[in-house]
Amino acid sequence: MPGRDHRGGGGGRGARDPGAARVATRGGAGEARAAMREPGKLAAIGADLGGTNIRLALVDPEGGLSEPTYYPTPRKGDAAAILETLAQGVRALDRQARAHGIRLVGCGLGVAGLLDGRAGLVYTAPNVAGFQDLPLKKLLEEMVEVPVTLENDANAAAFAEYWLGAGRGVGSLVCLTLGTGIGSGIILEGKLLRGASGAAAEAGHIAVEADGERCGCGARGCLEAYASATAILREARAALARGEGTALGSSFGTRPEALTAKDVGDAARAGDPVARGILEKAGRYLGVGLGSLVNLLNPDLITLAGGLVGAGDLLLRPALAELERRAFPVLLRRTRVELSALADTAGILGAAGLVLADAGLLWMPAP
Repeated sequence: MPGRDHRGGGGGRGARDPGAARVATRGGAGEARAAMREPGKLAAIGADLGGTNIRLALVDPEGGLSEPTYYPTPRKGDAAAILETLAQGVRALDRQARAHGIRLVGCGLGVAGLLDGRAGLVYTAPNVAGFQDLPLKKLLEEMVEVPVTLENDANAAAFAEYWLGAGRGVGSLVCLTLGTGIGSGIILEGKLLRGASGAAAEAGHIAVEADGERCGCGARGCLEAYASATAILREARAALARGEGTALGSSFGTRPEALTAKDVGDAARAGDPVARGILEKAGRYLGVGLGSLVNLLNPDLITLAGGLVGAGDLLLRPALAELERRAFPVLLRRTRVELSALADTAGILGAAGLVLADAGLLWMPAP
């Protein structure tokens, strides 16, 4: 299959049981081995539904993917508008696969929200309009000719890191996705943590202030309400409303609704003190959350993914400093913190990878 390849050899980890993504310790079936010798003949669709964009691509069992397709997530529409956009993207990739003689084994769909993948149900998605107790798997499968596997988007990103990224060879990792909201996926001792309801690992909703800012989930003081792109925009617009001396005022003083988190990052890199202060504050709160995760889980690795990591050291330096202040040193010595090398493809790769794993098409030694 044309496109990029994220690893130098074949393989991946094994299929999921009903409760966890377990590591397989032996090879797959003959069909899988033949597919590995003929790259591109079997593939899955990976789809990542976020608050801003819907991204889709074809992914093969070696981690190669086609050029991702992007669609804006319908913001003012209801669930039906988002479903139609998703179906449009899946149908287009289905046609592309058929044209290249590729057999699809399914579509993995990562969604930013609380969900039960086994039931195919989205409980709630605070940053996606109209997703409340939505049987998303069933509805989408009625619109396309491909079986759909539903997964939390950050769980998918965590699996991608474990399969293809910085997490290869580790036993435990946490993947934080920093964007419109903050998602997280956790792998412990080679198993994807799902919890009793299938919706575990919502680190973005760790409380960092008992009576703090209102989060999109409805609670107050969540990490997401302080260290996400949404939080950065709230702080920047509040600074504009107060008339603070910031370079952002010349472009967005009369139209703050046009401001983006990237604009704040650009101003901070140009030396704007207000923008720098906003990113520093977000970084400190991110460090508070990281410290809690290290003290609770003691993972081998924490990876940071998503558009917000583009802010670089302006966000990450205060985050790491706060992490060092809050984590037990004996635990932190064993934990690496790294930026994802998979960029914005982690969710796509992981969603498809879990489908390929379910089909027995991935294998590699247990960590």
